[in-house]
Amino acid sequence: MSHRIGRSGQTAILMAVVILGGCATRGDLRQLQYEVRSLAVRQDSAFRALQRIVERSNGEALDSVAELAELLFELRGDFNSRLLDIQNQQLVMGELVGQSQHSIALMTEQLNAQRREIERVSRQQPADTTAAAQEEEGEESAETQRPDPAEDAYNAVVGLLERGSVSVARSGFEQFLEEYPNSEFAAGAYLHLAEIMALQDDEIEDAITTYRMIPDLFPDAPEVPQALFQAGLLCASIEAFERARGYLEWLVDSYPDHRLVPQARERLEEIP
Repeated sequence: MSHRIGRSGQTAILMAVVILGGCATRGDLRQLQYEVRSLAVRQDSAFRALQRIVERSNGEALDSVAELAELLFELRGDFNSRLLDIQNQQLVMGELVGQSQHSIALMTEQLNAQRREIERVSRQQPADTTAAAQEEEGEESAETQRPDPAEDAYNAVVGLLERGSVSVARSGFEQFLEEYPNSEFAAGAYLHLAEIMALQDDEIEDAITTYRMIPDLFPDAPEVPQALFQAGLLCASIEAFERARGYLEWLVDSYPDHRLVPQARERLEEIP
C-alpha cells in the first residue's frame, strides 16, 4: 500500500513539475515575442530615419547637380561668346594687315620707280650742247608728265581712311610725314592725323598740338583755317575756354572771308 502511494506521489510530483515547466516556457516565449516586437519597432524606426537621411542627401545632391549644370551652361555660353569675339578680331586684323601691306607695297614701288628714273637720268651723258639742250627739254617734259610720288602716297592713305581703316591710315599718315615732311600735302596729312587723334578722349591734347603745327609749319596752306577752327572746338570741349577763344579769334581776324568764320563767331558767343 505504501509502495503504491509512493509511486502515485511521484507521478503527481512529475506532472506538477511538467505543468510548472510548461508555464515557465510559455512565459519565456511571451517575453521573447515582446522583445522581438520591440526590436522590430526599433528597426522600423531606424530604417525610416535612415530613409529620411538618404532622401535628404539625394535632394541635396540633385540640387548640387542642378547648380553645377547651370554653372557649366553659363561657362559654355561665356566661352562661346569670347571665342566669337576672338574670331571677329582676327578677321579685322587680317583685313587691316592686308590693307597695310598693300599701301606699303604701293609706296615702295613708287619710291623704287623714282630711284630708277634718277639713276637713268644720271647715267646719260649728252654728246654736245644741242643734245644736252634736247635732253634738258626731255627731262622737263618727263618731269611734267611724271606723277608725284608724294601725291600718290597721300591719296593712297586718304583712301584707306575713307574705307574706314582708321588705325592703318594713322600709321600711313605718320609714315608719309616722315618721308615727305615738306610736301604740299603735308598740311593735309597733319589735318587728317589730328582728326584721327581727336577720336580718342586721351589724345585730345595731342590732336590740338597737331592742329597747331599746321599754321606754325605751313602758314600759307589752305588747311590753316580748318586747323584753327578744329583746335578751338577741341579746346572748348575740354573747357579750355581761353585757348578756344584764342584759336577762333585767330581764324576770324586772319581769314575774315573764310566759310568757317560764321560758325567761329557763333562758337565765340557760346564761350563763357
